Amino acid sequence: MLGALMIGSAARSATPQEIIPAPVSIQTRTGQHIYTGDELVIRTGTKAFAKKTADLPDFAKEGAYELKISRNRISIEANGELGVFYAMQSLNIMLGRMNVEDKPTCTTLECCTIFDYPRFPYRGLMIDTSRYFRSKKFLLRQIDAMALMKMSVLHLHLTDDEGWRMQIDRYPRLTAEASHRWCFDWDTWRRAGRRLVPEGTPGSYGGYYTKDDLREIVAYAETKHILVIPEIEMPGHSAEVFKTYTELACTSVLHSIERQKDPDAKRTARGELDEPGTYRLWDLCAGKDATFEFLENVLDEVMEVFPSKYIHIGGDEAIKKAWVECKDCQKRMADLGLETVDELQSYFIKRIEKFVNSRGRSIIGWNEILKGGLAPNATVMSWRGIQGGLEAISQDHDVVMTPEQYCYLDRYQDNPDNCPRAFGTYVPLKKTYSFDPADPSIPKEKLHHLLGVQGNLWAEFVPTDSHAEYMLYPRAFAIAETGWSPAENKDYDKFRERAILFEDLLKANGYNVFDLRTEMGEPTRPVTESY
Repeated sequence: MLGALMIGSAARSATPQEIIPAPVSIQTRTGQHIYTGDELVIRTGTKAFAKKTADLPDFAKEGAYELKISRNRISIEANGELGVFYAMQSLNIMLGRMNVEDKPTCTTLECCTIFDYPRFPYRGLMIDTSRYFRSKKFLLRQIDAMALMKMSVLHLHLTDDEGWRMQIDRYPRLTAEASHRWCFDWDTWRRAGRRLVPEGTPGSYGGYYTKDDLREIVAYAETKHILVIPEIEMPGHSAEVFKTYTELACTSVLHSIERQKDPDAKRTARGELDEPGTYRLWDLCAGKDATFEFLENVLDEVMEVFPSKYIHIGGDEAIKKAWVECKDCQKRMADLGLETVDELQSYFIKRIEKFVNSRGRSIIGWNEILKGGLAPNATVMSWRGIQGGLEAISQDHDVVMTPEQYCYLDRYQDNPDNCPRAFGTYVPLKKTYSFDPADPSIPKEKLHHLLGVQGNLWAEFVPTDSHAEYMLYPRAFAIAETGWSPAENKDYDKFRERAILFEDLLKANGYNVFDLRTEMGEPTRPVTESY
């Protein structure tokens, strides 16, 4: 074991082996340093450190640092501000504190030299705010934890059928009428017809972020060197839009929209309409110019708030059945000479990309944007395994790997007897940690297209902020280490010991984590929870 608990044990000597993510190189020396707070020396931009990091990719040079702890001094050397920041996170972990402003809980440090830099530039977490709204306070707290783990991207899933979560001045009904549902429980809501209600309706549940809320989140993340990427879903996962702005729906689903308002309409067990002449409400109409005018106006306001290079446009799980019988979609296909609705989806994504590129930004989307032909400058987020990512890399596109089998944090992390209800299958910490995004089949000359890795917390069965933290930690630790540390240095048994200590640090700061000390392990029965 690595030693006593990190919290409440100031007499022990904190070691660099406790750091998450594990540093590239650690050299320990005899002796201890008693921390006072006045002994830190920082040097940036020296020729010697530039030479030491000369062979690293540019992003790794920027994040590289050397942290030396001797008996009488602590020194940090880096190429710039980012490296200094990451060095301070390693020091914070050894000192048992979340932020430099906090009082250390362990002041005796083992003498050592740490040389460190990131493996990938993209080390992210996605938080779903649509299924259950997440408070601004919650998001700010997760930024603190992400910074301590040297993560670089927070991806916010802001829109979906369950609710639109961002103020859009040009379309106020998106938040006034599409940010609340008639009841709190997601499962009850979808089984009873997925009805949204106006804000202020008695008994309703929901919420949204004002632009000022989001600007505050973005600005705070910038102080922690974390990029915030917004996601506005299209063309699928968009029922909340045309329930509010009906003119953006296909002609073939207009009857479905009217029937959706009737709580007595015949439905399937999943809450979908089960009557002749009805469609599942899901995809925006690809045939109407009004759809693109709407999306461009929305995206302009999104880009006004989020300075991120990347704008996530979703693109996943479009059903497209309504497009087959929509006169506007069929006319669009005929005019463009398109033969399949997959080609129409590709047209949709490429048109949005052209607009986003015209604003100096780039799109990123789930791997379904490959269907019908990938947009020229798009980045792919591969969630249905890694095959979509490999295909995109082969076409010289950038990729973030986030396969659901390893990186979906809404899944059971322990035996269901020891967990609240979760979605899907069994994805314990060990499995998440085992994932390596750099598949051996990727040619060396194309590895630069692999930006990194992301963990995703979808929220169908995650109703509260506290529950969300329980699902995030400790598996987010594994995502952070996979994105930062050399693959050849990974050792699950040692990582698990460090994860327990890191959990103690988060718990001491009020986070609700899954306690690894109580882990039961593999379920004794199949785990196939779904909806």
